[in-house]
Amino acid sequence: MTTDRRKAILFLILTLIIGVVIGSLIPAFYGRFHGRHGREAMEGKEWKDNHNGRERKPMGDRKRWLTNTVVRVVQPDSDQVKAIRPLTQNATAQIGELEKNSNERMVSIFDSLNIKLKPILTEEQNKKLEEFSTKARERWKGRH
Repeated sequence: MTTDRRKAILFLILTLIIGVVIGSLIPAFYGRFHGRHGREAMEGKEWKDNHNGRERKPMGDRKRWLTNTVVRVVQPDSDQVKAIRPLTQNATAQIGELEKNSNERMVSIFDSLNIKLKPILTEEQNKKLEEFSTKARERWKGRH
């Protein structure tokens, strides 16, 4: 093997290693930076993680979010903003109620499924399903 070929292989290996290191560090750095500054900006507000921990939203801030989104999109004047705010707050309340009803219906569907699965599954499988269901209900309750 020639010296030039060894150099080329060495550079390829180093490039691969550097790429892997950079690829690993950048997302970790971004996540720490984004999470820390996001929490500082909303200091004093209650935070909640979604099921995979990636997204962080302030709880109870939907009314403001919807109003701000509509205002950003349509760019209304100050009189229009005053008229928009109660409409978006009403819509947010309706969405919250719909979500609550939907979650209650979803729980009843899962309960029905568990009852139908019980005779099919072994005792150990039923125990695992019950543990999963309990954890899922705790997460659903935490959302509202």
